[in-house]
Amino acid sequence: MSYKIYNNCISNNRAKKLFNFLVKSCSFYCPKLFSKNENYKKTWLDKKFNKNMIIFRKKYKSRFSAMYNSIQVSNELLIITVNE
Repeated sequence: MSYKIYNNCISNNRAKKLFNFLVKSCSFYCPKLFSKNENYKKTWLDKKFNKNMIIFRKKYKSRFSAMYNSIQVSNELLIITVNE
């Protein structure tokens, strides 16, 4: 998985809300990998989170695709793109 980090593009509060939304979505689509009780201390940079995302993308392709598509049309993402 490859990505680029852009610092200070959105507020820390919005980044945390988006991260929590992503984790909730992942736990809905793939509860085997993403427990609702899991606490990712480094949020986006947490190694366990990133490892689970890679496994999720590779092993559960159709579920990952469904999760990805649902996030793209989510209100949480829309709020960030409109307000930031």
